[in-house]
Amino acid sequence: MRGLRAAAILLAATLASASGCDKARWKKSAELVRDTGVIVQLERNPEFAGDHPLKPALDAEALGEQLCALAYIDRFVVAAERPVESAWPCPRASLVAEGIVAGLSEAGPEERVRFWVRWDERDPSLPMYIPTQRHTRGVAFWRAGGLELVFDRVGELEGETPRANADPTERRSRRVRLVPPEGAELIEVEGKRQPMHLRIAASELGHEAGPEKVGEAAPEPALSPEAAARLELLDELHRAGEIDDESYARRRAKLLEDAAE
Repeated sequence: MRGLRAAAILLAATLASASGCDKARWKKSAELVRDTGVIVQLERNPEFAGDHPLKPALDAEALGEQLCALAYIDRFVVAAERPVESAWPCPRASLVAEGIVAGLSEAGPEERVRFWVRWDERDPSLPMYIPTQRHTRGVAFWRAGGLELVFDRVGELEGETPRANADPTERRSRRVRLVPPEGAELIEVEGKRQPMHLRIAASELGHEAGPEKVGEAAPEPALSPEAAARLELLDELHRAGEIDDESYARRRAKLLEDAAE
């Protein structure tokens, strides 16, 4: 019995140590925004390398419009009739944009911006006002002439703290896929688009164009960002064998038909 207890204590200590080491890599260095349901901070890691400080500063209004238009779809729901979900309320997205712009204009090369948004959402199908609390959380930094945002929570019913145990660039939810607004795209790594890693071009943010953009060109311009995201996700599910050929062909035809209307 004592042996089991000692083993349990050792395991708990090991997990706590591992979690602590992960947290220790990133340390809060400045508070940028603290408002109702919005926290934006600068954080520092000696091993990180970003293109900061960013001069001239980005256009906060333009970034706010980009973030306001950011949406997502459930990875396992690709039916065209289901609308996309907003990543966060626009007023709070604007506060995040202001914090990112202020942070990157003063951040050193070893710093980045962390953001966290919380809001209440009411289900219209319920007769009483029973709010559901949702969260969107991630980090932002400037690299290779573009703004990169990496999320670990988007519209989730969890993630109630501004700081995660794990780095969003290393571990994040696979439940959703972002739908980039015009002028933005999902980062591609080893031939696969990263569903929670977004890049916004310098030209969209009032900044001088930098080096050539990372990744492939944006989806076919004849399709809306939402339709392109749904089609790309459907292709991924088909390649992974999660839907058969008949279902794939039917859903693809439906998506293209709706996009053409």
